[in-house]
Amino acid sequence: NFGAAGGGYLEVEGGARLEGIARVSGAKNAVLALLAGTLACREPVTLHSVPLLKDVLSMLDVLRSVGVTVHVGAAGPGSVTIDAGRLSSASPDKAAVQALRASFFAAGPILARTGEVHMPLPGGCDIGARPVDLHLQGFEALGAEVNVTPDGVVHAVATGP
Repeated sequence: NFGAAGGGYLEVEGGARLEGIARVSGAKNAVLALLAGTLACREPVTLHSVPLLKDVLSMLDVLRSVGVTVHVGAAGPGSVTIDAGRLSSASPDKAAVQALRASFFAAGPILARTGEVHMPLPGGCDIGARPVDLHLQGFEALGAEVNVTPDGVVHAVATGP
């Protein structure tokens, strides 16, 4: 009964009471979205309890490829500090993007910050193709002009302020 009567604690039924503290590590998929979200921030952001897994390191490569400064461990073990104050490019590195399905999360913040994005279609998904059409529809609904080139690069340009 997680979160029910225990208010966020795990209740265990049995013959003896369990007590103690369990450290919960960061969740990879949540961290991937947070890392992409740091692209929208002009001030440095520090995340803690970041699991330094292959996918997380790949997302850091995507961020670096557009000019973001990344410091791993500077604020303690499991920390990552991202400084996206100046983006140098609206075109993330193709190899970095294609290494990770979640890399497409970076497209929206790049579009918002720079007014355009040139994003290769992502890779990294072992369970098959999963389209990014909802992202593209969202960009269009917010007023961007979106085109996908025959070689699989999404070009989106903001048409408003």
